[in-house]
This record gives sequence, C-alpha cells and structure tokens, in this order.
Amino acid sequence: MDKTWTGKDVMLTIGFSLIYFVITMLVMMSGSFTPFTWIFMSAFIGLLAGIPYMYIMAKEQKAGVAILMNLIVGLIYFIAGELCAGHSFRTADERIEKWNRVYCEKSAPHVL
Repeated sequence: MDKTWTGKDVMLTIGFSLIYFVITMLVMMSGSFTPFTWIFMSAFIGLLAGIPYMYIMAKEQKAGVAILMNLIVGLIYFIAGELCAGHSFRTADERIEKWNRVYCEKSAPHVL
C-alpha cells in the first residue's frame, strides 16, 4: 500500500472530517431535547461519529490521517465558537474583580 499523500487522500479526509463534524454537532444539538440525550451525549457521539471515523482510518492507512482529521474538526469548532474557554475565564475574572471592588469599598473605603 502506498504511504504517500495524494490530493484525493486529502480531499477524502476533509470530506469525512466535515461529516464527522456534522454528526457531532447534530448529536450535541439533540442533547437539549431530553435529559437522557444530554447524559448519554458522549456515548451517542462515540457510536454515531465513530462510523465515519473508523471508515476513514481503515480506508486511508497513512500516517497523519487522525491528526489531520482532528485538526480540521478542531478548527471548525474554533471558528464556530465552541472553544471559547478564554472568554469564560475573562468573564469570571471580571466578576471576581467587580466583587472585590464592591467588597473592599464596603470594608475599607479609605484603601481604595
């Protein structure tokens, strides 16, 4: 089996990455329907999105397929706003700072 990458291999990996992304997003969106789907969302994603993932791993037996696929999916999640932990931390820091200001003004107004 040829271990070099061709344009067809890259396009096939990108295509299956998009299918994988769509399946995971659909399962995540269906998680809001019932508590059952929310609790078992990870298992559903593993079962449903595992099909295209295992297919591409079996079809394209080249080094880096999994890395490329996960980089593409991670980039799409980043563009979609799913990986915004920095924003959450910033918001929490702002709330803590505001709470400290209010608390410090009440306890020691001469310090500020």
